Amino acid sequence: MTSRQRYRARIDEDLASVYKNLSVAYIKALNYQVSLWEYAERERERPRTQEEIEFIEEKTNGEQPVYEHWSEQFGLDLMTPYVEQEVENKSYFMYNLLLVWIWSITEAKLNDVAENFVLADPSVLTGPKFKNIKLGVDHFVGGRRKSDAYRMIFAEYKREAAPESKVGIGRFESMFDALGLKGGVPKEVRALFLEMSEVRHNMVHRMGVIDQKMAERIPRLTTKIGGTIAVQREFILSSMHAVKFYILEIDIRIRNHFGEPIPESAAKLHGSYAPRPHIKHDETDKAGPLGPSQIRTN
Repeated sequence: MTSRQRYRARIDEDLASVYKNLSVAYIKALNYQVSLWEYAERERERPRTQEEIEFIEEKTNGEQPVYEHWSEQFGLDLMTPYVEQEVENKSYFMYNLLLVWIWSITEAKLNDVAENFVLADPSVLTGPKFKNIKLGVDHFVGGRRKSDAYRMIFAEYKREAAPESKVGIGRFESMFDALGLKGGVPKEVRALFLEMSEVRHNMVHRMGVIDQKMAERIPRLTTKIGGTIAVQREFILSSMHAVKFYILEIDIRIRNHFGEPIPESAAKLHGSYAPRPHIKHDETDKAGPLGPSQIRTN
């Protein structure tokens, strides 16, 4: 197996890994959802035992509960109302975590795809985006492998261009554009990537609290500044749908670059994810009207 074949195979593994992780993540979320329903149903219908009644009376004395251990407080005071609220609002906490998971996996694997693409075809580093990259001679001497040098050049480009500072799908499109893998992305997919990135950022850095910047970038998802985001199942499905489309899009671009045939099934599936005409990838990211809000704000 040649070096190109080896790294080309890794690209396919990275792309397939996103699909696999999306499936695993969603199954975990469904299991969590079912567990909440079952818990709520049991607590709603189950009569209290005499032992439980006596325990509650003994602990409360008709006043505020007195707990022997903090776990009793969380177990008695928080679990049942938490489950009831989650079930009633259909805004399951696991979906918040799942959105962060989806974005993190997508970001990590697309960066791996880009790096392996460079290693499979180092000639892309002669493109205009890399002409001003400056690295010391020590990066290329002392027994270093060529692949290490290629990685360093690409890493230096990312450090200078800072694609991660761009919003939404722009962070990926700018990177693939530099590698000669320029293409178009439907408006709906661009909007969902923008929403995913903004929601993920707020979840990780602001505990899901809506701020002014998010309200301006994604007006359809924000009812009020200071409210709390709670991702719902419909938004997860839409996000997974968008990620699957984009993975297919990148796969097709790479196949075209290497002159490889595009499987009919992949082309057909890719087309089904793109109901509207493509727009140029460098147009300003803006969340469009995608229908009723799929994120609850409290």
